[in-house]
Amino acid sequence: MSEITSTPIAVPPLAAPVARRSVLARIAIVAVALAAALGAPLIESFGISYVSPGGGLLGKLHPSTYVIAAAFGWLLFTRGDPVPTMQGIWRRQGAEVIFLGLVGAVATFGIMRSGTSGLAYLIDVFVAPALFAIVLHHLAPETRARLFAVAFWLLTLNAAVALGEVATHRYLIGYLQWDIRWDGGMEFRAAALLGHPLNNALITVPAAILGFHLATSGRGSAVAFGVLSLGLLAFGGRAAAILTVVGLFGFIIVDVVTRLVRGTLSLQRAVIYLSILLVGPLALMGVLSTTGLGERIVGRELFDGSAQTRLAAFDIFQYISRDQLWFGISSEAMGILMENLSHIGVIENFWIYLIVNLGIVNVALLTYGFALFLWRTARSGGYLGGLTVGTFLVAASTNNSLASKTTALTLLVTLVLCFGDYQRAKAGVRPGSGGSL
Repeated sequence: MSEITSTPIAVPPLAAPVARRSVLARIAIVAVALAAALGAPLIESFGISYVSPGGGLLGKLHPSTYVIAAAFGWLLFTRGDPVPTMQGIWRRQGAEVIFLGLVGAVATFGIMRSGTSGLAYLIDVFVAPALFAIVLHHLAPETRARLFAVAFWLLTLNAAVALGEVATHRYLIGYLQWDIRWDGGMEFRAAALLGHPLNNALITVPAAILGFHLATSGRGSAVAFGVLSLGLLAFGGRAAAILTVVGLFGFIIVDVVTRLVRGTLSLQRAVIYLSILLVGPLALMGVLSTTGLGERIVGRELFDGSAQTRLAAFDIFQYISRDQLWFGISSEAMGILMENLSHIGVIENFWIYLIVNLGIVNVALLTYGFALFLWRTARSGGYLGGLTVGTFLVAASTNNSLASKTTALTLLVTLVLCFGDYQRAKAGVRPGSGGSL
């Protein structure tokens, strides 16, 4: 039996009627389903200006954000006086509260400077996952296990859709008019359910890493892991694919060393890992040589135009003033600046985007809270959680996926925080002292 690599989320039990527990669980499941299956193209197809110009703030928020807010409100206000609940959240989830407070401070500065422009981005990308992490810590272990299953299998479905798109060279939903379109050339990058290929690839990274562990421990489907891995190739995210492979090899090394030290390394597991190390590279080469998957990954030079664009993003610091560097540039000035810097086009770096838009002062505050939040999330998932969060963060730093509205962090938090409960449920282990809702 495989060793459980993440620890139960310890939250003191709180008395709650069965009906209230059921409602919060259902709200959380809806939130995860929306986050994993509803991308920008699909939202826009309903006539909502989610990422396109125009529309008010309410239309700029992802539907899952509203559901997460409802779940958090239900957690606070269905027990009578919300103050004791808030005090308990502060004691047990202080990292999330600090992060939310710092995001609020940055958002307040942005509103004072440029109005509500960019506010939806901060809410979708940072506020929603932090609120949902708080909710997850108050759910029962069996509910968290179901949430992991919903997120994992929907992301597997997303990868399967990507494979179908590559096979037919047709999009299921299609790109929006301002996104990359396939021009009939050699490189076709799948969009699947969640829109931009790089966003898809980033979200697939944690699912693939955790899926690998489930498959090798006999508690998950090897087919699902295979679909997720091939999905990374279909999305054409070179950094995400390479980092996932590095992360998986890192996991194998850490797992083998840990089991050797504890004397729990079985012959079966050793054979599985050795087979993966020997056969895996050959199987990958066979897939790449016989299919159209990975054309963009293997068909380009390592330092091609895409890589040059990422380096060119650093040039933007030559064209902003010292005050703008410290406190950010307004959205209007940003638009004018980018029009004049045609060699950059799009800032293909998450951190540069934040510094230019928010300034060093605000980014320092945001980064401090972000680090606390991710550290708390990683610790809850054991060494595998740390590896998953770390790989995700490095992959996110290679492109601008987190510089636009995405549910990637919400899904990361769901996968990592719920993974241990899913493992225990599959192994038939009785839940420990988890949450009560």
